[in-house]
Amino acid sequence: LVGATTITSITDTTGVNTIDLTTTGITWAASAMISINGGTGADTLTGRAAVADTFVFAAGDAGTISSSVFDTITNFVKADGTGPDKLDLVGSATAVTDTTTPVDVKTAVASGSGSEDVTASSVQGIITFSGTDAGTINRLAEWLTVAQTVVTTNGKVGAFEFSGDTYVYQENTGGDLLIKLTGVTTFAPADLAAS
Repeated sequence: LVGATTITSITDTTGVNTIDLTTTGITWAASAMISINGGTGADTLTGRAAVADTFVFAAGDAGTISSSVFDTITNFVKADGTGPDKLDLVGSATAVTDTTTPVDVKTAVASGSGSEDVTASSVQGIITFSGTDAGTINRLAEWLTVAQTVVTTNGKVGAFEFSGDTYVYQENTGGDLLIKLTGVTTFAPADLAAS
């Protein structure tokens, strides 16, 4: 791939893969947007800093998602940065509708009593908590349960911040998606690309 300045897409097919566009010895055209598709399996994808990349996902790519099974992207540049990247998810991906009434999510608390005061809301696709016991949801598995409770319409997307990273969840009848954006905060619908 040395000097491969005309490559516009990279696609792997199956298995747990690592695709790193920052690998030494690969020269990209500075203005070329690269489409990266890890295929099936829980993949780790690394884009190019300050150069626009599109990360492509199909329904169920990572398999049955969980707190330990998901795709990971590093070097993701948000829409307000230099060389912004995009997520190309299933269908015409759009943010889940804003909640008009907070959703009771106390059942997501792993070791709760069932009487916790904790609700979830979504504004422009970003999921947050409120209530006196909001802090009791502090594990990725619990956050995922909440996302699955809030985002129930096929093709809709919700995102949440956990431990300094953003996780993007898309509901799909063909297999849900969970994508970790390492080190990214304040994700917005503008960071999606309709496929």
